[in-house]
Amino acid sequence: MRLNLYLTLMLLAFVGRPALAAGGLPGGDSLTLQQCYALARQHAPQAKQRTLLQQSADYTLENAARGYLPQVGIYGQATYQSEVTQVPISVPGQEIPVLSKDQYKLYGEVQQTLYDGGVIHQQRALTKTQRQADQQNVEVTLYALEERINPLFFGVLIIDRQRAQNAILQQDIQAALEKIEAAVRLGTALRSQADILRSELLQAAQQAVELQSTRESYIAMLALFIGQPIAPGVVFAEPPVPTAVATDLYRPELQQFKLQTAVFDVQEKSLAVRNRPRVSLFFQGGLGRPALNMLSNDVRGYYIGGLRLQWQLSGWYTARNDAALIGIARQQLTVQEETFLLQTRVTQARQLADVQKYTALLETDDAIIALRASVKQTAAAQLANGVLDAHDYLREVHAEDQARQARNLHALQGLMAHYVLQTTTGRP
Repeated sequence: MRLNLYLTLMLLAFVGRPALAAGGLPGGDSLTLQQCYALARQHAPQAKQRTLLQQSADYTLENAARGYLPQVGIYGQATYQSEVTQVPISVPGQEIPVLSKDQYKLYGEVQQTLYDGGVIHQQRALTKTQRQADQQNVEVTLYALEERINPLFFGVLIIDRQRAQNAILQQDIQAALEKIEAAVRLGTALRSQADILRSELLQAAQQAVELQSTRESYIAMLALFIGQPIAPGVVFAEPPVPTAVATDLYRPELQQFKLQTAVFDVQEKSLAVRNRPRVSLFFQGGLGRPALNMLSNDVRGYYIGGLRLQWQLSGWYTARNDAALIGIARQQLTVQEETFLLQTRVTQARQLADVQKYTALLETDDAIIALRASVKQTAAAQLANGVLDAHDYLREVHAEDQARQARNLHALQGLMAHYVLQTTTGRP
């Protein structure tokens, strides 16, 4: 009972309090830890972000590429001015027209970029790099699901071991009860001794019910993560012990840090190109009063075309501060990476110590079980001969039961420690 309580508290600390769900993978099938990892990734809501991020990046890249297409605009204005241009001479017999103070213009313009300083190219490069960083961020989120799957999967394995041991315990008590009942019928034992064993048998049956209920709870929580119902008959396959313990880190966060650094590199290049001059061809045509002939007060059509140079020098006002902001962001990222590495190394060291601890415990568990089994066999013989009472016999039965439960727990805790360490370390 104490081991079961310990297991429950340990798992709740890992998985929080997700809701339960009814299950039903086809009974008799087996479920592996790696299958749970894969199904959890497929079912996680975050997995949908991959497609959305790809679509968003594609639209952004397409829009940026259209910056090379001719840019078309229609413009118009109507003005009233206090003074107009006048010819300061008079010609006898000639009337020189006077421009109206209300003037109108409606025109269209086509502009084709010849040189943009590399702005569009950098926009596309930044979009691609940011997309990779965002995709890697999704990978980090999905990888973290393994930390939620491990305690649930191994929790079911531990409970299955406990249930098997509980069945053995009930068999031992039942065998002793049958012997005592025979002795009671012969008048060589008190009925109270049989009642003690019956009570203990009922308690063992209650423990079996508790274990089954806890197992169903863990399976229901696991079913929520993998997005598939799990039938009671599904067999949880015990994963093999990893052949080697990796020490180098292969976590997806490391790639995330590299990609975010690449984003900063592209942002710095974008700062360098945004203040460059731009050259384009343009053609403008429309109606105006006046048109290009400033001495005509008639509405007339016109057109004009040529080369245009644009150079926004005001961008230099903030260039230094913008570069400093990127530098600060780089430093913050460096601090985050160093913090992540430190915390991961500390966790890795603690988990490696756990692996070594359970290995050492298993070396003595078998010897303890052998000794307890020998004592229990002697106690069983003494009980049958009336030398030992039921209380003393049950003490030895429980001692062996606790020893076997401890070994089962140590074995699976050690196996889980290997896979938790593997999750912390990552896989190449």
